[in-house]
Amino acid sequence: MSIILLNECSFNDDGDYQIGFTSSSNDILSVKLYPTPPYTGGEATNVIYFTSNNIKYFSIPSILKSSYIQISIKMTGDDSNWTNPIYIYIQDDPAVAGEINGEYSPPSLWLSIIKANILHQFVFTEGSIGESSTCVSCAFVAMKNVFNFKKNRMKYQHYSIGWIYGNKDTDPNQGEGMSYIPALDKLISDGTPKATLLLGNNNTYYPDNYFYTEEYGNGYTAKKLFDNNQNIDILQNAQNHKITAYTEYDEYPVYEVKQNIVNNGCVLLVTDIYTPSNYNSSTGVFTENIPSGGIFKDGHMMVIIGWKKINNINYWMCINSWKYFDWVNLVVGDNMGEDGIFYFPFFANYGYKQYFVTDCDQTVNEFNWTTPKVSGQGFDLKAEEWNRLIDTITDTYNYYQTVDANWDINSYPMRQVQPTWDFEAENDFNKIKRAIGSKRATGISDKSAGEDIYAGYLNIIVEKLNDLI
Repeated sequence: MSIILLNECSFNDDGDYQIGFTSSSNDILSVKLYPTPPYTGGEATNVIYFTSNNIKYFSIPSILKSSYIQISIKMTGDDSNWTNPIYIYIQDDPAVAGEINGEYSPPSLWLSIIKANILHQFVFTEGSIGESSTCVSCAFVAMKNVFNFKKNRMKYQHYSIGWIYGNKDTDPNQGEGMSYIPALDKLISDGTPKATLLLGNNNTYYPDNYFYTEEYGNGYTAKKLFDNNQNIDILQNAQNHKITAYTEYDEYPVYEVKQNIVNNGCVLLVTDIYTPSNYNSSTGVFTENIPSGGIFKDGHMMVIIGWKKINNINYWMCINSWKYFDWVNLVVGDNMGEDGIFYFPFFANYGYKQYFVTDCDQTVNEFNWTTPKVSGQGFDLKAEEWNRLIDTITDTYNYYQTVDANWDINSYPMRQVQPTWDFEAENDFNKIKRAIGSKRATGISDKSAGEDIYAGYLNIIVEKLNDLI
């Protein structure tokens, strides 16, 4: 049997590093991961891997990012045949494309997810029901997700656009649209919850767009959505998805903008829109100058995520919230620009501002299994995974206690377990199920001694736990 560890790397949807290897065996793996220096670490057994283009891959949890690691692998049970180690640098931003003074694009994983989830301000659903939000709320949600990718390698989150839009009681503009500064202040104080948690959020699509006060289409409004969702669970969830601060720049500090993008992931851009248009809807390229006879139409917000040179002119790469719209058949089309990406010149001769935003460090991170759990299949639960899940529940409880002392997710004492202990369905599993179930219904019945605990059950519990975060 031969086994060769490769320097072939990729990323999965959870942002974990995937290391390639070749092997003549299809047995399961053991893996040694040693952060370097000081080359201390441990062995993980029963590692799941998959095959792509004739190369096998196993995942390294993103918890090991920002360090060198030494990796050796063998087939489980083959105690004498560890591979020669390889050394891989797992950096915080694994795929920075280009130098600070060259061109820069986000890692391909981010960009593919961002493009697939470009938000839009105007949608039509079944029965030609139209709803609208604002560029500001769309930009905020896009920004928050870029922060997630940058810091935690989290999947794309459906934060509520309608809730952000409805939370504008301090905005001097009480008509349709949002003022930038009051909206940023609200994101500092209140954050935004996940759209799936909102009561009365009767749209079956996402983004959850609504006009602010105009009862158009389904008769719902962003203001109603916000006003109707002031219960403690919603407010607690929103508090965990805030920003900490922002700085406004009227002049272009180009190097600082670039450094902020590389360090934090993005910068907000506010500019002016004119008639005739000062942008090309097909290419997404904004003009350097106001079009001849141009008349100011409106302000607009986008999210800068990189930069590139087009025809020898430097442009910021921006996430935009515009799609084509067929007004005859009332159908939303494809993203405008380069699949939703627009390009704004470094030095445009009309109004623009930038906002450097500091994200709120989440006290509780979403929980993910180190070893994948396949729904419907039984498995031997690892003590360290069980203990990590309990720790996450405890962290969640401790975080929310700072908001509401009566928050009772931890009403059912849960024990840490040791590798040699038996896992008790009637005790351990039922307690953790009830703890989560006190806040999010799981639909799982209590289990008796001897009953199988399937992977699908634990996946449901993790999903409900992450709803709280």
